[in-house]
Amino acid sequence: MALLNSEIEQENIHRFTHKAMATLYEILIEYDDKEYAEQAAKAAFDEVDRLENELSRFLPNSEISRVNVLEVGEKLFLSEDTLECLIQSQKIFVLTGGAFDISIGNYKNNLNKQDSFSDKSVASDSSNEHPKFELNESEHSITILRNNLSIDLGGVGKGYALDKVCDLLLEWDISIAFIHGGGSSVKSIGNLTNNIGWPITLSNPINPNQILANMVIKDISLSASGIKKGNHIINPKLGTPIQNRKAAWATASSAAVSDALSTAFMIMDKNSILELCKNDNDIGAMIIEDEKDELTKNDLIISDSFEGVQI
Repeated sequence: MALLNSEIEQENIHRFTHKAMATLYEILIEYDDKEYAEQAAKAAFDEVDRLENELSRFLPNSEISRVNVLEVGEKLFLSEDTLECLIQSQKIFVLTGGAFDISIGNYKNNLNKQDSFSDKSVASDSSNEHPKFELNESEHSITILRNNLSIDLGGVGKGYALDKVCDLLLEWDISIAFIHGGGSSVKSIGNLTNNIGWPITLSNPINPNQILANMVIKDISLSASGIKKGNHIINPKLGTPIQNRKAAWATASSAAVSDALSTAFMIMDKNSILELCKNDNDIGAMIIEDEKDELTKNDLIISDSFEGVQI
């Protein structure tokens, strides 16, 4: 995903970047006072760093790392953000019929060690009937219900961070901004002067010169998932990497939701995706199943709520 740079090169639009969560975050702010915009962006990046220290399973002292070493029956009290991220993940697990599952971190670990998976214990346990943990919202705690739990918030954490950054910028009275985490998830606040939103393009991942969609987003988020960089997306029900889908985009008002759904849309069947979007106008989807240099509209799965498709 990329911004239409010709639309945004204005004197009062300021860009700020920061490395976090194994990617590059960028914030664009339209504001007359550059120094104030820079202070707001720094506060936003500090928020991203704080969230990474809580949510990353790769940091040994994070809350998620501490959750992942708990034994069955053990409890851990959580911060508000960790609890909220887990609650949202559980809701999306149910919404997608288990296609989005944060408890498959062990499979992702094995992905770096072998090309195939022989242990199906995690996959066979991926259902609403066999929860792996229990959340207590009133006391902000998690209790482990299954052995070998390995929570990975990589499919939702970046989006959650974008939501929190937008909230923080609004507290700073920044009403026109665009934030992205590595280009895979973006969220906008307000609209550019003389525009109805923030213009972005979506391209064919095989052929970046082919534009699939021109979109203008305002107060919504857009996320993308794909296998161009390798078979890193796991089907939690089978325990194997996804190979039959090439890319998926999801729109939603929440970046955490669009982030998670873009992963789920790489796994869910076509009819389930379109039905989900039909039942919730807040959600949109566009999926590529075939690897082609030139795609046609017939090569795409597109929900009625996904705007801007031009091929």
